[in-house]
Amino acid sequence: MNDKIGCVIKNSKVFAENLLNNIPIPIIVTTMDKRIYYVNTAFEEITGFCEEDVFGRLPPYPWWPENKIIEYKEMFNSIFISNKKIYKEIKFRTKEEKDIWVDLIPNIVKDNGNSVFISLWYDVTNDVLTKKKLEEEINKRIIEWNKEIKEKDIKIHQNFDKIGMEI
Repeated sequence: MNDKIGCVIKNSKVFAENLLNNIPIPIIVTTMDKRIYYVNTAFEEITGFCEEDVFGRLPPYPWWPENKIIEYKEMFNSIFISNKKIYKEIKFRTKEEKDIWVDLIPNIVKDNGNSVFISLWYDVTNDVLTKKKLEEEINKRIIEWNKEIKEKDIKIHQNFDKIGMEI
């Protein structure tokens, strides 16, 4: 009987590890002191950082852009303190220095008195870039339209002034 239980436990652990490694969503697990404990293969695929690159690292993590380190440290600390589930669109950098956008979904998981911090990422790079390009295009058009309106307004005033002089 004990052999069967041991086999089931071993197989469930292997199954869980296979599941984590093969799920197409990047997963990062850190200890409560914020050291990276585990990253899955999807994390490596999206960032270029393998587990050997990041295991045991403390913040700032290598995928944090230089200009966001303070902001991300504060956000990370507040998540740890509050244990609030936030969903945040956030910008990271790959190992090749390419910007990526993800929906960050953090969570603290407790098991037998131990806690780990797990964050899931949903890669929304294309969605975000498309949205940002559309926003930029809209803003550019608004500026152009405002310029055209001002130019037409000036012409209208000039025509009124001309008409007023003729009368």
